[in-house]
Amino acid sequence: MQNLNQSILRNLAIALPPIAEQRRIVAQVDGLMTLCARLTTELASVATLSERLLEAVLHQALDSSRHASGLQLAKS
Repeated sequence: MQNLNQSILRNLAIALPPIAEQRRIVAQVDGLMTLCARLTTELASVATLSERLLEAVLHQALDSSRHASGLQLAKS
């Protein structure tokens, strides 16, 4: 098997799509990258909300001054 060198690589014909197709591909990739960025932001927001909800649920569950029904108990 022959090694690849610059001369061989320069002589290779590499097919590229027409410029209009290249632009369409770039536009589609740009749109997908924008969507990924938006979804990443939304995912971070959901993670923050999930943490806050868990903290609230744990706080309420562990609050010894509340009765199981959620009513405030009178302290003596």
